[in-house]
Amino acid sequence: MGIHEQFYDIETNACKKYGEKTLVFMQCGSFFETYGYKKNGQFRNKYYSEYGKICDFCIKEKNLKYNDHDVWMIGFPDYCLEKYVPKMTREGFTVVIWVQSDDPTKIRYEKCVCSPGTDFDNNTKNITNYSMCMWIKKTTSTFLNKIPELICGMSAIDILTGDTHIFEYREKYFHNPTTFDEIERFYSSYNPNEILVIYETSDEEMKDILQFSQIDCEKIHMIRLDDKNNSHESAAKRCENQTYIKEQLNQFYDIQEYHVFCQTHRLDSHQLATQAFCFHLNFIYGCDPNLVRKIKKPLFDNKGDRLILGNHSLKQLNIIGNQQHKGVLSSVSKFINKCNTPMGKRKLHNTLINPTSNIEELQKQYEITQYVKDNYHVFQKTRKELQGIGDFERLYRKLILQRAAPAELSQFYNSLNAILNIYTTLGSDKRINEHIKCPNLSKKCNELMKKLNDNLILKEASKIDAVKFNVNIFKRGLFPTLDVIEKSYEESKDELECLRLYMEKFIVKYKGKKTNQMIKYHETDKNGLFLSITSNRSMILKEELKKGTYQGNPIRYISSYNNEQRIMTFNPYNVSYVKHTKSNLRLDSIQLNKLYYSIFNKKESLKAELSIVYKNFIISLQEYSDQIETIVRYVTELDMIITKAYLANKFNYCMPVIDTNASQSFINAKEMRHILIENLQEEEIYVANDIELGKGTEQNGMLLYGTNAVGKSSLIRSVGICVIMAQAGLFVPCSEFIYKPYKSIFTRILGNDNLFKGLSTFAVEMSELRTILNNSTKNSLVLGDELCSGTETTSATSIFMAGVVQLHARESSFIFATHFHEITNETRLKTLDTLSFKHMTVYYDAEEDCLVYNRKLQDGPGISMYGLEVCKSLHLPNDFLELANTIRKERSDDKCILSRKQTRYNKKKLKGICEQCGDKGVDVHHLVPQKMSDDNGFIGTFHKNHKANIMNLCKSCHKIETKKNSKKRRVKTTKGMRVLHLWKFKTPTL
Repeated sequence: MGIHEQFYDIETNACKKYGEKTLVFMQCGSFFETYGYKKNGQFRNKYYSEYGKICDFCIKEKNLKYNDHDVWMIGFPDYCLEKYVPKMTREGFTVVIWVQSDDPTKIRYEKCVCSPGTDFDNNTKNITNYSMCMWIKKTTSTFLNKIPELICGMSAIDILTGDTHIFEYREKYFHNPTTFDEIERFYSSYNPNEILVIYETSDEEMKDILQFSQIDCEKIHMIRLDDKNNSHESAAKRCENQTYIKEQLNQFYDIQEYHVFCQTHRLDSHQLATQAFCFHLNFIYGCDPNLVRKIKKPLFDNKGDRLILGNHSLKQLNIIGNQQHKGVLSSVSKFINKCNTPMGKRKLHNTLINPTSNIEELQKQYEITQYVKDNYHVFQKTRKELQGIGDFERLYRKLILQRAAPAELSQFYNSLNAILNIYTTLGSDKRINEHIKCPNLSKKCNELMKKLNDNLILKEASKIDAVKFNVNIFKRGLFPTLDVIEKSYEESKDELECLRLYMEKFIVKYKGKKTNQMIKYHETDKNGLFLSITSNRSMILKEELKKGTYQGNPIRYISSYNNEQRIMTFNPYNVSYVKHTKSNLRLDSIQLNKLYYSIFNKKESLKAELSIVYKNFIISLQEYSDQIETIVRYVTELDMIITKAYLANKFNYCMPVIDTNASQSFINAKEMRHILIENLQEEEIYVANDIELGKGTEQNGMLLYGTNAVGKSSLIRSVGICVIMAQAGLFVPCSEFIYKPYKSIFTRILGNDNLFKGLSTFAVEMSELRTILNNSTKNSLVLGDELCSGTETTSATSIFMAGVVQLHARESSFIFATHFHEITNETRLKTLDTLSFKHMTVYYDAEEDCLVYNRKLQDGPGISMYGLEVCKSLHLPNDFLELANTIRKERSDDKCILSRKQTRYNKKKLKGICEQCGDKGVDVHHLVPQKMSDDNGFIGTFHKNHKANIMNLCKSCHKIETKKNSKKRRVKTTKGMRVLHLWKFKTPTL
């Protein structure tokens, strides 16, 4: 079979197995190539042109045909493979790599398959690369169970660290989004790049399930169990067989007692999750067997102590991000993840998205964080030292895959040294040692460091970032064969260098001075190393040789291998000059050519021997897994607790206090803020509010009123965020936070509806309300924004009131934002003794002729007619005011923003005109005086140098403000930002 026939057979089968977005790279000598042909003007593989665009390939037409079609080709050198494969997988492509054997037969075989979830990209900055397998089963109605059930088993595997997770749940099958909350939570937790979906439902149902679960990753493999045409169907069927499952698990794990292993990892009681896990392992093994070598044992995502997050709470509360927003303030996870090591970053993210209700564990986390916070001056240096520590978890996977480069081992040594210094510094700290509990850490670091230092020349190793190399990085005397080859290779190179210098001196003699190398080395893959000279210099060399007799003169040089003096002879008159480029000549002679040949062969021999020795050394490092695991645990925990203290100090967070005597879950928070908005909003200081929910006889529920943009949704979200942060063991953005952990949180936030195309807003609301009413208890927190906004008023108020009454009866904690003022007089609600009505204040300022957003939480629902009151103050049409404002901005003299300097208090605040009178601003004034700040510079909840607390003033205005000793606040109004006296906020609110 010809190469093109073989290629198209391989491509056809690969596309059947991995989907249309599949590319085959086939090795041809020192190149990798992929082929295509056109049919009716279009490439057979419709993605062929896209391949070229992604990697900037030139698609060339070959001078041959396949089945009467012109053949086209993309090709690149073999050493560029690791450059181009990640580019393709990042775009959702699967790349199948076929290589040639090293023996004379040159038989081609499949080396590996790289897909978005199985590509171990050495250069990626990502700290994880998860793939996920999901097995969906839908039961039918029976006499015992009238409503069908959904059973879902899931697994997630990170090929960068070897971490594996499994989970299974069952739910009554209703075809709406909330049925699949746990799928969405699992997917969002691990954010996989590739998903395998095995299902026993219709294609249409499965499509909806993916949409309801918000699964939108690049690569999704759909495997319906009754689809005989699917190449994965038979493998999935085998995973239902207990005998096959046992064999599969025994293949990947060293299992002594199979039943004990299954019980320990909860595989025996979660059949569907086990099936998904086995299929998942088999899929990755088929891509590259090395990826599942020494894979970690599966961790079951336990629901026991885990805070249940219903109705897509992680996304609705912005705990994790979405595709719409980027940057550090796009989610809570990105904002607070200030860990300095990749291990710490992974752990902090995982902790945040899996909050716990375990009071004992939370107390430990709070206490150690408070201890580090109180002594942060001691730990500040340690935090900086953690910045230089590499990713040990990923390095260990590279050791297993034999992909760790010498430079990474050198960095590993430096990191171990840094950890040893940290451990020595903190060695006498009993609190840290009791919390982390890593005995003999210094011994384990020293064992690894000794292993590396005894074998490697670390300085040389630090220069090599590839796994194939030809420079000896091993200390002499350890590997005799390697030493002999290296010595011979170095001696041949020394001889060639000696001859180069010998001939070069004739040119130097002629020119009177030396400028760099006048005879240079040139090297090609095909011809190896040789000496090269320009045409002009070759003429000089020939002329200088004619002036004397230099045949057979002894030439002395020093061996670079052992510093011994050596002598050799050389006849320069036997040298011939062979053109190898337009202006350069190759120096040839029998003696030189023997050296060229010798160096080429010895270099290949050295390279081969180094490959063997290095591979064995990497394998020997795999035996240090216990030491590496202990070190990873120590670094991860230390990084976590120092980062928690750092966040508390930098952003003025407080330690949560747990009331263990409370009979139900509750929160009592003072000056609560929204963690993201207070950092996003620079023109206005965030207005903190006190919130109290729970404790049965006091205030369980709250109905929240207020005009649009006053901050109702922000307040509601801040409650959910603070609870999740607290139950993740973090300090919270409050001045005081007393609570008892919740068991579940349910959210209904507007802006979620576009995720579920095909369902009306009302359908989504009722789906989420059903979940809330079916699962809420006295240990649940329910957060809702504009419930029942998707239907007419009469039905909306009736449904809304019924929901409030039901939640009140369950003693759940809840807050709902609403505009239904008419229900405040309803007898059904008035009799609910633990329900309160609150509003967020705005007031009309007659002097400023605008509506001021005070944003403070007050008792009662407020006045419902504020819109009409505001309209009375508008003396001109809106379109006229907007046009005038635009013209004013266009004609403003204060245009040259680039020429304005930053203030010394806050680089985001630029000096400019006086904000009081309009003259030139010279001074910078604090609206609330600096003297009111604490030792950390905070005035209550905000920093004294917050952009919204400083203003530009001229000298005269500054003197007046200082003399008055006034206290002011910058606030949002319907006429933009205004600076008002604090006493104004005592004005009756609307």
